[in-house]
Amino acid sequence: CIDGVVRMAAWSGDARLLALKKKIISELIATQEPDGYIGWAKPALRIKALWDAHEDSYIIWALVSDYRLFGETASLEAVRKLAGNMLGRMTADPNLKPDTINGLVTFPASTLGFDRALLALSDATGDPQYRAFCLDRLGLEHFYPPIGTGPTTQDHHAYVYIGHCTAQLDLYRETGETDLLRATRRAFAFMLHGNGL
Repeated sequence: CIDGVVRMAAWSGDARLLALKKKIISELIATQEPDGYIGWAKPALRIKALWDAHEDSYIIWALVSDYRLFGETASLEAVRKLAGNMLGRMTADPNLKPDTINGLVTFPASTLGFDRALLALSDATGDPQYRAFCLDRLGLEHFYPPIGTGPTTQDHHAYVYIGHCTAQLDLYRETGETDLLRATRRAFAFMLHGNGL
């Protein structure tokens, strides 16, 4: 929602959208805690609570968009604190991950958007730590699960699969590493020549 408002405001220049963007983002940033966290989870459940990391990932994405499109340094400062909080927690505890509800929700599903948000933040700031986390901890370049139909784990969920493909395409644009195209090519082959449509 926030990213959509930011992009519509930038595209249209509409004064009402510009005012809405400023209001939403300033109120969001006002909720940021001293350690950088933005969200609803109690301290002991941060990242562990299902969808906490997912939601913060899209907050990072939206605030990076606000910085890129409007040069809003308050958004950049807030997003660096938020990302720092998440990376700090996950680095301090390598086993920390969102609840999977006994395997019903997979790690790629529960962290959807995190890889792409960190790549965008790395690009916007020139800070390689965010990109390195995508490779070293999230294993973005290795995302290549099989595609299934019917009731499956969420690795096969179209949104999860395409979301990580999109992050790989962002990374491919930086590196030119053709292995990053494998999952996207698999998805296209499945849609065009398999049972995908």
